Amino acid sequence: ILTGGGDCSGLNPTIRGVVYRAQDYNYEIYGIQEGWRGLVKGDINPLNLRDVKEIVDQGGTILGTSRLNPYKVENGISQDIPHSSIA
Repeated sequence: ILTGGGDCSGLNPTIRGVVYRAQDYNYEIYGIQEGWRGLVKGDINPLNLRDVKEIVDQGGTILGTSRLNPYKVENGISQDIPHSSIA
């Protein structure tokens, strides 16, 4: 899950819902910290039920966000994704 751009209401409940639903199908969900910046830097971590259990009432996004434009970063995401365990 990547949250990029500006924050908006409903991000944390959505993240929680995705993680909870993924458990029903034995999917692993990964959260990318600080939006596009985290993807470029490879800051990717698994999310589990403990991580999202009590986030519904928190504003913003537990993952953080950034306004980084991944297409304007030299050696940006296009080279990092193939080496990631999530690709």
